[in-house]
Amino acid sequence: MWVKDSREKAHFTSDRDATMVKTSRLSAIKDIYRKRRAGHPVRRSTKRIENFLRKNRITRARHDDIVDCAERDLDSPAPTTGGGLHVHTFLKECFDADVKKKCLSTKIHAYGNWTTEEAPRSHGIYRALAICAGSREFEDGIYGAWERDVRPILLDMDALVASTKSAFNDWVRVLEFISVAMEISPSIDHEGEFAKAYATLQSAKVVSRESDSSHYI
Repeated sequence: MWVKDSREKAHFTSDRDATMVKTSRLSAIKDIYRKRRAGHPVRRSTKRIENFLRKNRITRARHDDIVDCAERDLDSPAPTTGGGLHVHTFLKECFDADVKKKCLSTKIHAYGNWTTEEAPRSHGIYRALAICAGSREFEDGIYGAWERDVRPILLDMDALVASTKSAFNDWVRVLEFISVAMEISPSIDHEGEFAKAYATLQSAKVVSRESDSSHYI
C-alpha cells in the first residue's frame, strides 16, 4: 500500500510540476508581448534577455515571433494581409456576422471579446487554432507567425480536429464553433476551396454524436 501511495503521490507531483512549468512559460511569453506592445524592452540588456529566455525555455526565434506579433498589433488589431487571412480578421468578421448567437457571452466564447480595444487571444476558436499551430501546446502557438494566414490550418482539418479533441473537454462544442465560423465568414468559401475541409469537420461532428448516442444504448 505504501508503494502504491508513493507512486500516486509522485505522479501527482510530476503533473503539478509540469503544469507549473507550462503556466510560468505562458506567463513569460505574455510578458514579452505586453512589454513590446507597450514599447518597452523585454529586459534591459542582451544578457538578461538571453537568461530570461533560457530560464523559460523560449527560443530566440519564438521570441522574435512574439515581438513581431506585438508590433503588428500596434498597427491594427485585425489587419488584412496581402493574400492571407489574418486570424483576427477572420474572428472579427465572424463575431460581427453571427446573428444567431443571441447571448454575447456565447459569441465571446467562440470568437473572443471584440468589444474591447485589445485583440482577443484566449477563447474557443483562437485557442483551438493556436494549439494546432503550436503542436498541441497553446503556449507554443499564441502570438505565432501562423496568425498572418489562418487558411492553411483550416485546410488541414484532420490535424485541427485531432488537436482539438486532445486539448478540449468540450471539443464537440469547439468544433461546432469552427463549423459555424466557416459557414458565415465572407472570407471562407466552405462550398468551394474549403469544401473538403468542411466535409471532414462535419464527419468528425457526426462521429462524436454517434459516440455519445452509443452510451445510452
